[in-house]
Amino acid sequence: MIELFGTQMEYTKEPVYTLAEKMMEPCKIPLAIRVHNEVFDLRYVPQDGDIIEGLYLDSEDGFRAYRQTIMFIFMTAAHEIYPELKICLRRSINKSTYCEVENGVFPEEDFAEKIKQKMQQIIEADLPIAKTTLTQSEAEEVYRNMGEEESAAIISTYEKQQINLYSIGGRKIYMRGQLACRTGVIDKFNLVNFEHGLMLTYPNFMTNGELPQPRESRRLIRVIDEFRIWGDILGIHTVADLNRAIADGKTNDLIHMQEGFHEEKFSQIAQEIKVAFPRKRLVLIAGPSSSGKTTFAQRLKIHLRINGLSPITISLDDYYKPRSEVPLDEFGKPDLETVEAIDYKLFCSHLKELIEGKEVTLPHYDFMLGKRVPGNRLQLGEGQIIIVEGIHALNEKLSFSIRESDKYKIYITPLIDLQFDDANPVSPTDLRLLRRIVRDMQFRDMDAEGTLNMWDSVQRGERNYIFPFEEQADTVFDSSFVYGFCVLKAFAWDELAKIGHDSMKYSEAQRLLDVLAHFSPMDYQNVPSYSLMREFIGGSSF
Repeated sequence: MIELFGTQMEYTKEPVYTLAEKMMEPCKIPLAIRVHNEVFDLRYVPQDGDIIEGLYLDSEDGFRAYRQTIMFIFMTAAHEIYPELKICLRRSINKSTYCEVENGVFPEEDFAEKIKQKMQQIIEADLPIAKTTLTQSEAEEVYRNMGEEESAAIISTYEKQQINLYSIGGRKIYMRGQLACRTGVIDKFNLVNFEHGLMLTYPNFMTNGELPQPRESRRLIRVIDEFRIWGDILGIHTVADLNRAIADGKTNDLIHMQEGFHEEKFSQIAQEIKVAFPRKRLVLIAGPSSSGKTTFAQRLKIHLRINGLSPITISLDDYYKPRSEVPLDEFGKPDLETVEAIDYKLFCSHLKELIEGKEVTLPHYDFMLGKRVPGNRLQLGEGQIIIVEGIHALNEKLSFSIRESDKYKIYITPLIDLQFDDANPVSPTDLRLLRRIVRDMQFRDMDAEGTLNMWDSVQRGERNYIFPFEEQADTVFDSSFVYGFCVLKAFAWDELAKIGHDSMKYSEAQRLLDVLAHFSPMDYQNVPSYSLMREFIGGSSF
């Protein structure tokens, strides 16, 4: 016997998709399935005793299958209409995918519309998506036979035993993760011109099946373009480029170049603040989890001192409400991600008094007592400037009493612009998650499974209280390292591998292991003690 989507059935060797077609309407067939806490596509052939759960758009794993499927359809349609163009999926922005023509030149005015119409035709035809699982060498040969030497070279650098290629009757495309079995499962998407390329939008697990509302992200695109220029200098745009650089002994060069790039950005930001001082006496630093905010604030303080300013830091953690007053989340647990967990009215009044030259007694949050106690007294002197660092620092609730002209806002996040290949961008969110896993292991006595259990709550807080304010920043700092995954692999691999089938986070651990399997390990001993990377792997001088 097996249990399929809550229904007991006689054991059969038919794939799940065939069984699902017999028992439900096409529109109700899931995007992927979970069996023994592992995610599969619907080509899976059940084993006797399996309990099979359907995954839809309301789950993150179901969303990933939908996203991978629509990206596959996009790449197929784009190649059919414009086979001479090199079009790549650059990265995810606000749960949409930014796509770019390599030379930045559109062949026609209705470029986006033509691809969109072709995608719609493919979806309405409800075509089967063929999956071919090959060894690494076999996949290389397939690409060489298609005349795609660059793709073959990329595949050759991956530390993976199996490569999945997908096709709709023609060109085979390597896609990570799970795809649906047919194109007809896609019911909503949009494709529009955006900046130097296109923006592919699709529903996600946060929008109840609807297309998300577009959000301005042009500032992030500009920073991503800076990363691309830096990649040009190093000759690194794909994971394969990175792996070859490591194999060629260029590790130290990568480290020194990356730190030099960050150092230049610190200098630029510090000089901008100096020019704006004393009109701007408040520096606000925000960003999502594991962006490197703490080390960033410390390094910025050094650069401000070099520029003749005397920065002081106020911690938002000291303004948490008493434990008994912290709001509860939807699961009845204290929600420390919400801005409502902070006494922002008190914080805002203290900022106003300090900027007016008054003396203020700052609070100190005693985590043992679960409440605030009196802390140090502070009064701003000549040349002093306030730095506030925290996930909510750009939220207007924290500084509504301060004039906009008195604030300098910084948004920090890793915006790594790296591709596995044209159809598979590297996820900055995965980079942050792996940073968080490694940092929690190093400094918070929490294993990888514990961090994964918290991550959904962390992401909810980011979506509600951090991402909406990113475009309000005066500057965006990209805290990524092109070699970041290579360093984190040495710390995270064994810990993720410990998460077994009995864990609800098994599939997520396996997904992250698959990501890391694409990257060559790298010796991190020469990463400087002042590097933002040290905030996560240890050995920081701050």
